[in-house]
Amino acid sequence: MKFGAAIPQGPYGSTTTTRKISEYVDNNDRYDSLWVGDHLIVPDDPLQSHHQNSFEPLSLLSYVAAITNRVKLGTSCIVSPRRNPIILAKEIATLDNLSNGRVILGVGAGWSLEEAELLNADFSNRWELLDENVNLLRTLWKTEKATFTGKFFKISDGVFRPLPIQQGGPPIWISGNRKRTLNRVVKYADGWNPGYISPDEVAEGAAFVRSQTDRRITISLRSKIVITSNPEGYKSGWGSPVDTIEGDERTVMNKLEQFREAGVNHLICTFGYVPFETILERMKTIERNIIPSFTD
Repeated sequence: MKFGAAIPQGPYGSTTTTRKISEYVDNNDRYDSLWVGDHLIVPDDPLQSHHQNSFEPLSLLSYVAAITNRVKLGTSCIVSPRRNPIILAKEIATLDNLSNGRVILGVGAGWSLEEAELLNADFSNRWELLDENVNLLRTLWKTEKATFTGKFFKISDGVFRPLPIQQGGPPIWISGNRKRTLNRVVKYADGWNPGYISPDEVAEGAAFVRSQTDRRITISLRSKIVITSNPEGYKSGWGSPVDTIEGDERTVMNKLEQFREAGVNHLICTFGYVPFETILERMKTIERNIIPSFTD
């Protein structure tokens, strides 16, 4: 199992924290990747307060690319229906060049109607837009002159270069927990990236993916992981509790083993909305006490 670390965004996100976390992870081979989320503008709602201080994710990763050399740089996830896919293709191709081919692109349809309305984005057609956007990204990334005809976007002999360093473009993971996400993973993705779900739910989804395609699909998971005697929990954007990996060391080890058996081969670790010093302490504890049992 590979372990990635989420760059703190929200109330404790800052340039200094980003730099310190990025440099620490890049110089530490226990974590293989750094990850960012995507919240451009959010409603004035207490349930969304942890998203109300977020850097634009691709700009943030460009900064991270400049101060790191080893780690993969991932998005979990870009809400692609809210972005022009031609601009997104250029941003990702640029980032892949700047990082020498270290990008993993996680995309999703988005769950927040309120965010979509603030951005004047089309929420009702978000799944169709996601499908077309991914198709257009891959079209642009495989040739320097592209023609594309879709429902929402059309290109005729458009010149697109430089292409990404990774041939055909970075791997694309689809974020989401439901069957409609899994159908898309099977159809056109390189990975599945659910968040804050149980081992049983992961096992069910992974079994479905394996039953539908022979392609090698990365099964990842984004989850809060903390060794503590006083679990804090985590709530979704709707305010309901979600699954996390928290507790004493034995509890965390057992839960991770359940996820590994369910099929997870890449864990994106979040460490809570806490100050940098606490995040670093939690990262070091996981790195020292947990990761060696799952990577060695």
